[in-house]
Amino acid sequence: MLGAARQFQIALLFLLLAVYAQPLLAGTGGCVTASADAVTFHGNEDIVISISHSMRSPKGIVKDVNGAPLSEILIEVFDHPEVRLREGPPVEGIQRRISACMTNRSGSFDLELPNGDYEIRFSKSGGWQCTSMLIHVRRFSLRRRLDVVMRVAT
Repeated sequence: MLGAARQFQIALLFLLLAVYAQPLLAGTGGCVTASADAVTFHGNEDIVISISHSMRSPKGIVKDVNGAPLSEILIEVFDHPEVRLREGPPVEGIQRRISACMTNRSGSFDLELPNGDYEIRFSKSGGWQCTSMLIHVRRFSLRRRLDVVMRVAT
């Protein structure tokens, strides 16, 4: 039987591994690099969701309203997410696309981003609404899963 001090050391070791090793092992989670000319497809409405809690790195699955995973979703990461919360017409030239990838058949994504605030934009051609999530990435936050539900444009 292990003593209390030894149990504490083992628990601390696992905690440190979870905090420091997971970002190194996370990779791209099935997300395939998108071509430089891939651009956002807008439906007749943009859906913007602001996530209040911070997260270590965004990862999750993109699904339709019935829960089926969606492939070939363009995922774009932009800086200056506050632009999306402004009233009035969009202001061009403020946001910069940092990276882009496409989901595979499983609809999964796993993005490694440095600390900062981002807009993650999910879009698909063929009549789908564009969905954006505004997130805060902080290294020492919990790793949270984002399940993104996309809707067909009406």
